[in-house]
Amino acid sequence: MKRVVLTVLCLCFSLLFVAAVNAEDQKLNIAVVDLTRVMNTYPETKAADAQLEDQVKEFEAEQKDLLDEYRKLREELEILGKEAANRALSEAAREEKRQLAETKLMALKDHERKIQETSEFRRKQINEQRFRMRERIDFKLRGIVAEYAEKKGYNLVLDSAESRLTTRKPVVYRADNFDITEEILKITAPEELKPKETE
Repeated sequence: MKRVVLTVLCLCFSLLFVAAVNAEDQKLNIAVVDLTRVMNTYPETKAADAQLEDQVKEFEAEQKDLLDEYRKLREELEILGKEAANRALSEAAREEKRQLAETKLMALKDHERKIQETSEFRRKQINEQRFRMRERIDFKLRGIVAEYAEKKGYNLVLDSAESRLTTRKPVVYRADNFDITEEILKITAPEELKPKETE
């Protein structure tokens, strides 16, 4: 993963170098945008998060049902264990209770495995869904930024948000007039979250 980050950074710096060399022929116009901030205020992100939260609630309800069933099986096993040890019962009755307890123990272990497998599957499913939704929204937002940058004549737009892989931002320094985050938020954010015009 570090190689990917380094490759992207090298590519960015290479583009900057090439752009600087060609700066005599063409004006270099660079901007930065905080895509994480834009994504967090984007209405589709909130809708996707709400949909994921519904799935998490469904998963929790399913998990609760499975755990309730597990507790019930465990209680039944404990009762059978006590009955199998009860000297007041005949040897045949105690043996029958031991066999029922062994069967119940196998059912309990199967149910334990089912809980674990279901939990792992649902967590993976929710994480994959979250990733796909974020990727789709990210693609859409990058399109909006590209369209804005093209309209405004920017040659290069860099993401100034902290990377998920590292705490270092790909932009070390920028003048405030290079940051187009506020302009992008005016396009993408819902009305109550849009930046106010300064007079």
